[in-house]
Amino acid sequence: QVWHFENIFQERHESLDRALGSLEKGCAVIMGSSAIKHILGVVLHVGNYLNGGTPRGRADGFAIDALVQMRAVKMSHCERSGTLVDFVVQQMERGYPGELEALLDAGGEAHALKSAARYKLADITEETGSLRSSAQGMRCAVLEGDGGASPTDTALQEHAQLLEERLGQLSELQFRANGIEANFARIGEWFAMESKGAKKPAMDEFFGTWDRFMGDVRQAKAALREFKRQEEFRQRRSTPRRLSTPVVRTGSERGPGRPSTPRAGSMPVCRSSSAGAIREVGDRYATAAGVSPLRPPPAGISPPRPPASGTTGQPANEAQSEGSAPPVGAH
Repeated sequence: QVWHFENIFQERHESLDRALGSLEKGCAVIMGSSAIKHILGVVLHVGNYLNGGTPRGRADGFAIDALVQMRAVKMSHCERSGTLVDFVVQQMERGYPGELEALLDAGGEAHALKSAARYKLADITEETGSLRSSAQGMRCAVLEGDGGASPTDTALQEHAQLLEERLGQLSELQFRANGIEANFARIGEWFAMESKGAKKPAMDEFFGTWDRFMGDVRQAKAALREFKRQEEFRQRRSTPRRLSTPVVRTGSERGPGRPSTPRAGSMPVCRSSSAGAIREVGDRYATAAGVSPLRPPPAGISPPRPPASGTTGQPANEAQSEGSAPPVGAH
């Protein structure tokens, strides 16, 4: 029996220690979390507003079950619909930005409440008491030498010492369980869970209510994030695009030392059939470029013609035929 007890003790002790740690952390979150207090304040304010003018208005508190009943109250706010939980989440984001994000974060306070809802303090206390009674009975049997063994046997003395250590560890677990029960009693007074003849819920039921409410808050937070994303997308699509305006720079803005030579292809095309208009435009651009304008040859003198085929390399006076006009400038 002693060997069996020693083989199973470590595993059962770790399980009990983990359960008590979760309950301790859950009680600490309820009593010390600023986000929890702000949520409760917003819920109380909203409830008093909805119940204004009735005997239920101007209340100092509310039943803890109201947290999970808010999902049944519908809300219609501008273009968005939802439940009363969605409205509470909106007010929390507006009044206490960032608190819900930290509360719902992985490993945060909401996770601590979920872990605390998995355990029953009564079951933990019962199992701890059972292990403690078994350890005490076996220790007495070893010390008295039951089973024909001598109490002075070295092996029995070692087992007796080990059982004494196990009893100390179990006593520590029992002490922690008593402290958790006292903390939950203070939570019951703070929430007035026993007022007006109401039955105080068990610890697992209390944390289970908070766990379900945190699930509703998480869904409302995700819906609000999606609504904001779609709203930003609609605003971007409805915003008109800016038209590009050409920038005209003067000669002083282009910088000194650079001639204002017209670029190729920038000369306007004159659609007039008048040769005089074409010459006038060409002269104006040639003057701006610093080039002397070209003039047509005088009347009666035709421009030079290219040499005829087969006369390449011959002097110009030999290649010209009789009766042809002399070159320009001969007169």
